[in-house]
Amino acid sequence: MSLKSELFTYLSAVLHNRIYTDMAPKSATLPYITHQIISADHSHAMDGPIGRVTRRVQFDIYGATADSVDSQFEELRDQLDGLIGISLGNLQIEAIWLDNERDGYIDPTDSSQVAKHRRIVDFMIAHRTTIPGQSG
Repeated sequence: MSLKSELFTYLSAVLHNRIYTDMAPKSATLPYITHQIISADHSHAMDGPIGRVTRRVQFDIYGATADSVDSQFEELRDQLDGLIGISLGNLQIEAIWLDNERDGYIDPTDSSQVAKHRRIVDFMIAHRTTIPGQSG
């Protein structure tokens, strides 16, 4: 499985199914969180890949109030920040750390929408990966 699907499986249970991969459905109720992989840095030595990748995973936290966003952020941070040497499904996670966060606000574009508070949070997740040309 991929990091996206393993994160979704792990976080769905602890965040009470308020997390979505890439984008939330229109029917999603606030507060909720989306996540997507923004970048990946594949580590190499002089003789090639070493089987380690560090991915930047962006979490977008949406809520009706700043307090609800803060609460969801703290739950997410409690679950991820500082994890070292764990397994998420078939992925061997070396380390997870909070790298960046910023707040925002989304104004409604018409009367059918509501305003949303938003926090964008980047976690770095370093994990083992296969080396091309080698099995397992």
